[in-house]
Amino acid sequence: MCAASMTVTVGGGASTRLWTDNWASVGPLHQFATTLFAAVSRAGRKRLLRDALHNNHWARDITGAPTTQVLCDYLRVWELLRSITLQPLQPDRFVWRWSSSGRYSVSSTYRAFFAGSTRLLGAKELWRAKAPPRVKLFFWLALHQRLWTSERRKRHGLKDEDACALCDQAAETGSHLFLRCVFSGLVWLALLGPLQLLPLMPVGDDDLGEWWIQQRGRIDQASKPLFDSLLLLIAWTV
Repeated sequence: MCAASMTVTVGGGASTRLWTDNWASVGPLHQFATTLFAAVSRAGRKRLLRDALHNNHWARDITGAPTTQVLCDYLRVWELLRSITLQPLQPDRFVWRWSSSGRYSVSSTYRAFFAGSTRLLGAKELWRAKAPPRVKLFFWLALHQRLWTSERRKRHGLKDEDACALCDQAAETGSHLFLRCVFSGLVWLALLGPLQLLPLMPVGDDDLGEWWIQQRGRIDQASKPLFDSLLLLIAWTV
């Protein structure tokens, strides 16, 4: 993680380790020349770039057997190091690629582990909703499609049939149970009708998370907490 996230802009070489820091264009030298690195003494592996380049001290740290691969790696590293010119008056600068300032922070590192991932739809709204914790956890599992519905139990070989326990007309998935089941539809009708929220009734093949976020966007800001709590509690009761 460090090798992939931190680069070093070399100045005087007084803070940069020759073998393990990511200062070269080829990446850390211990990964670029693995066989040669294995032949370097333990003290030599920690040598700073400034000290290593002084009188080619890095070559004296090689104590292992000079095998063919070691010699090949040696020539590759020699060719790389002979073109390095240090600037003694400039400090080495370590740059952390995951923050705009280039400085390391725990928060930017944490976010880096989730780079490229997608956020679960409705996750932020769920934890802000006013409902008992067990209801929130239940709905979190529903959004992840991890409730032990009949369809999932059949898929795991725990039962022979997957019909909905409430309507017996389709496979009992999470989305069917809360949005498409005839019985659940009657529950929604009975509860949303008195609140003048019938346009929010689930229809078609809506996904639970998509339907929730889409419908809460159609109501005013003041009514959203009520709608969120109502949705979670109705789903829990069903």
